[in-house]
Amino acid sequence: MEFDFVIIGAGSAGCALANRLSADEKYSVAVLEAGGRDTNPWIHIPVGYFKTMDNPKTDWRYRTESDPGLNGRDIPWPRGRVLGGCSSINGLLYVRGQAEDFNHWRQLGNTGWAWEDVLPYFKRAETWKGGDASSPERGQDGPLSVSPTRLKREIVDKWLDAAVAAGYKRNPDYNGSDQEGVGYFQLTLDKGRRCSSAVAYLKPARNRKNLTIITHAQAEKSMHLSMRWAGRSKVAFQHYDSGPNAAGIGNALFGIVHGGIYEDLRHQSAAELEQIGFDGYAVGGLAVGEGQERMLEVLDFTTPVLPQQRPRYLMGV
Repeated sequence: MEFDFVIIGAGSAGCALANRLSADEKYSVAVLEAGGRDTNPWIHIPVGYFKTMDNPKTDWRYRTESDPGLNGRDIPWPRGRVLGGCSSINGLLYVRGQAEDFNHWRQLGNTGWAWEDVLPYFKRAETWKGGDASSPERGQDGPLSVSPTRLKREIVDKWLDAAVAAGYKRNPDYNGSDQEGVGYFQLTLDKGRRCSSAVAYLKPARNRKNLTIITHAQAEKSMHLSMRWAGRSKVAFQHYDSGPNAAGIGNALFGIVHGGIYEDLRHQSAAELEQIGFDGYAVGGLAVGEGQERMLEVLDFTTPVLPQQRPRYLMGV
């Protein structure tokens, strides 16, 4: 099989890439996804992640190593194994990040990463369905539908009022230039259904003649997968739909890896990965996953926090 681009992993970024690259008819694009198609109805029901997380058909079911800070416990680390990747099984929360973080990255020398640089791309990606349609920081005609939480609960409103009374400011749009404050979450929803990356980007493009979507295809090895390499690359994969021993080789001008990280590759160094053909998998000598910060789902403030000591923002319910 010959393609101009092979995208390994039809996750949040892979689906967007497939759409953008295949929009130019002169390029042929293939997407390899280790999981299956997003036909499970629970994927599209907002509360369906209770059925898709820890489900081997849709989740890689990773777990962290035991952590002394968690009394030796390990915790689940869900990763999507289906078209749309994690955007098909996550909690639908839409969080851009703090403008100050982007500006700091630019100050460190990363040209193009300041908030004013990335904001046009955030706007291009979304259709904001909040009340302020005229906001200069929100997009109106992008593929990804973003909605404010429509279900309001009295107990949550009371919690927000208490936070404001304690000195935190109310922030109706934490995805604007200022993330500090308390408020309801924003969700990737469209008319009550999950708007995953597969729904937003891959579904509108799937009938293009220059786009090939191959599911149940586990990438196994890439040859010459490097941004510095100017020749043609190869990606080897197992295609489980065709039988347990079926395999394929996709020739591509560029190989783009976004997902499909194996359990036994997580702790290999850049040099070790290069020896087995994954020249583009590690950056800066770090092992895959190295430097990943721990983030838990629940923050419990059990001690009084003075106003001058309070965290910059609280992410609510």
